[in-house]
Amino acid sequence: MKRVTETDIVALRARAGRKPKPKSKVGIDGMVQLTGKEFECTMDSLDILTYAGQCDGAMYSYRKQADRSARYYKGEQWGDPVEIKNAFGCTEVITEEEYIKRQGRPALKHNLIRPIVRNVLGQFRDAPYKSIVYSSDEGGQAAADMTSVKLNDVLRYNDSVERDAREYESFLVTGAALFDTGYAYDPVLRQPMPWFRAIDYHRFFLNPDAVDVAGKDIHFCGDFIDIPLDEVKSLYAHTKAQEKAIEDIYHHEAYILPVIYNSYVEQNPAAKTFLGTASDGNCRVVRVCRMEGFWDLTVHDYADASYETYSTREFPDKEKEINEEIVRRKKMADENGLDYEDIKIVYEKQYVRRWVYYHLSPYGHVLWQAENPYNHNGPSYVVKFYPLFQGQAYGMVYDLIDQQRMVNRMLINLDFAMSASQQGVLIVDEASIPDDMDLEDIAEEWTKYRGVIKMKIKDGAQIPVQLSGHQVNIGQFEMINLMMKLMMDISGVQGAMQGKQAPAGTPASLYSQQVSNSQINVLDYSEAFAWFLEQRDYKLIQIIQQFMPSGYSPAPEGAKEEAKFYDAEEVRKYKLKNQIRRSMDTAVVRLFHEQLIANLLMGGAATIQQYAQQGVPFGQDLLAKLDQAQQQIQSGQGVSQQQIADIQNSLPAVDPAMMASTAQFAQR
Repeated sequence: MKRVTETDIVALRARAGRKPKPKSKVGIDGMVQLTGKEFECTMDSLDILTYAGQCDGAMYSYRKQADRSARYYKGEQWGDPVEIKNAFGCTEVITEEEYIKRQGRPALKHNLIRPIVRNVLGQFRDAPYKSIVYSSDEGGQAAADMTSVKLNDVLRYNDSVERDAREYESFLVTGAALFDTGYAYDPVLRQPMPWFRAIDYHRFFLNPDAVDVAGKDIHFCGDFIDIPLDEVKSLYAHTKAQEKAIEDIYHHEAYILPVIYNSYVEQNPAAKTFLGTASDGNCRVVRVCRMEGFWDLTVHDYADASYETYSTREFPDKEKEINEEIVRRKKMADENGLDYEDIKIVYEKQYVRRWVYYHLSPYGHVLWQAENPYNHNGPSYVVKFYPLFQGQAYGMVYDLIDQQRMVNRMLINLDFAMSASQQGVLIVDEASIPDDMDLEDIAEEWTKYRGVIKMKIKDGAQIPVQLSGHQVNIGQFEMINLMMKLMMDISGVQGAMQGKQAPAGTPASLYSQQVSNSQINVLDYSEAFAWFLEQRDYKLIQIIQQFMPSGYSPAPEGAKEEAKFYDAEEVRKYKLKNQIRRSMDTAVVRLFHEQLIANLLMGGAATIQQYAQQGVPFGQDLLAKLDQAQQQIQSGQGVSQQQIADIQNSLPAVDPAMMASTAQFAQR
């Protein structure tokens, strides 16, 4: 709603499009900071913390299942517990690996899961996904193009290529993909930037009844982080009193000696406890997003065609202001002979639900609190659990565990069988044993390298003979091959997709069809993760549109020159959305594109300038040389033979006609 003046009446009747205003950029991650003397611990904050703990506990079974899949993916495949009877007749629970070692054999394994997942990851990297921004408003395509370039810049700043691949790996193993998004100051760039980070599934929680595949039924979610005390102060303390209050809240963490664990080998044990303080001397902060209901005023202003919502908590006098504006507009309409229907205001009270953000200490102190500060009007988290069939989540690795166990079991059985068959029995004729040696001496010499045994072989005495059992083929190798084939069938990653050599006589068309079929088998995983990336990019787009200032952005090859300058004021006029699809920026597509442009150039269907503008190798350098030559021609200086040679060397291999075309350019 805006105050209408007499000079605005005529223009407002045209129903100008509403321009959304960016929200305040003050406080954490560009959000409005909670002000107050001290950090209070209220009943509401304790209720939030209690429910967060219950949600965290409800995910115990899923985390246990995901940890098991992660162990098998890593190669720790004999870690399942087994019950045995010990020497005292008591039941003892040990791991399968320990049980096998007690029998004197190593716990052999052949990890077939990791190559399958690695192959699917390679398919993802070879053909990554990319969001295309579009506007749902007329005339907003230029703003969408500018936002697309800015989104690419933000994704590059956040190292999205590597982060997306690693999160896809976690998605295949655990069935969960989790990102947190926001807007914060970067001390390296010395400017605020949109960001996203992956979240450990041990630290994330949400309401247990959320089973919708698109996450529409999530109304409570969050995570917990462990950060140094100085960082807590920099985020939440704005006065000396608040700094002292934070020190009092976290005073005992400052005196905890860090617990050293095996970095890069095992997980930090602090990540598996909700209210337990960080074991490394850091301070725990519980971050929560909760859907809450409020009585709000929804205002439809016919003057500027806007539809806005005002919180009665933030704007307690808004209803009075609206009524005063209505009276004023009616009077203005009567005085100017206008129809009040064209500039009227309609409002009503509604009970609406909005997301509220909380940052809490593990003891319930409210470090920060604010209503949703982002235009996307959702939680800062992007969540995807797969497949949520009957509300259950699990990844690709979960389907392969049983077959992997069978392969390992066959290897152990084969190892035991071969070991038993190699054990020989030494037969010694008593008449051949000399007086100064006994059986133990003979056995010792028999096993020595270059051992010497003195024997009596007169009167028909026989020399020692070792009897060995023959290895019996009981089908172990056939069973192992069968299990490996079953793993490929279950995962959908066939040999053709892995690049294995085809049998002799296999047609190329059949091999290509096998690769295509394998990609279809894993398409459900990639498309589910693509939806996750689309939601992530949508929130980043809304943050960009809301906060990012105008400025130049380095654009990828082929982008329009006018789209490289981001006009914040122009972009905020339109509603922007995105759609994700496979990126065409692959090695095969680039090679095809370069060959096509080169053929057009050699055929005379494209000029040298058009060739250089299509993102070909060294295209910018070629454009610079052409511009320099053009300026010299316009100034009457002419072009040297060395410059012509440099331009020709920048072109693809061409025929004499193309050389003549270059010479004609120099003579213009």
